[in-house]
Amino acid sequence: MVTQQEGYEGVIDVDADGVNAVDTTCDVLADWLLDQRPGVVAEFEQNRKELFELRKKHAKGFGSARLRRSAGTPGKYLIISFYATANDARAAQTVPEIAAFMAAHPYSLYAPTPPVIEAYGVVHRLPGQ
Repeated sequence: MVTQQEGYEGVIDVDADGVNAVDTTCDVLADWLLDQRPGVVAEFEQNRKELFELRKKHAKGFGSARLRRSAGTPGKYLIISFYATANDARAAQTVPEIAAFMAAHPYSLYAPTPPVIEAYGVVHRLPGQ
């Protein structure tokens, strides 16, 4: 079976101070496909940076967040977030500062449909990964 591979370029990385990815046990992936309207890409990237910084400041168990831009599909993005636990990942959306930010910046400002979000429990990470 042939599987399609897609390359991504790094756009934004926000890491919590003193947290090592090896210590996180929940990865959250969000696939976005943005509108092709002028200005959406720059607004989305700035918005995600602000959101990542809020999560770093206010979300318990936040480890890091990564924004990746598809190298082959215009407007396609992948966000990878690392949290200490699955409960921390779920609770991050309910932190008042983050919930208010999300309400003020709904997905519909950037995309015609919500992102596809999946969370994974990490069984084991290799050191240095």
